[in-house]
Amino acid sequence: MSKRACLTCGRLTTNGSRCTTCTNRNEAQRTRNRQTREPWRYTYRTPEWARARRQALARANHQCEVQGCTETRDLDVHHITPLRNGGHPTNQANLLVLCDNHHKQIEAATRKEQP
Repeated sequence: MSKRACLTCGRLTTNGSRCTTCTNRNEAQRTRNRQTREPWRYTYRTPEWARARRQALARANHQCEVQGCTETRDLDVHHITPLRNGGHPTNQANLLVLCDNHHKQIEAATRKEQP
C-alpha cells in the first residue's frame, strides 16, 4: 500500500487524501457548520422538544386534532410554521398533533405551495 502526503497537514497517510486526524477534524467542523446553518435538524434531540411533544400529545388527548378524525395511533407533532421558516420549536401554539395520514397530507400540500 503506497503512502501519500495528507492534503491538509502533509503527514504521510495510507487513508487516501487526508490523514485520520484531519479527516476527524473536518467532520467535526462540518457538523458544527450544519448546526449553525440548519439548527432545526437538531431540535428533535433536545429534552425541551421531548417535553413539548409530551405536552402537545396530552393537550390533544393523544388523538389527531383534525376535526372528525379519531385516530390515536401513529401520531406526529407537526409544526404549523416550519422551523426553517422561523417557527418556534417548542411553543404549543405552533404545534399540532396529527395522525400519520393527515401529517403526510399537510406536508404534501405545504411542499406544493413552496416555490
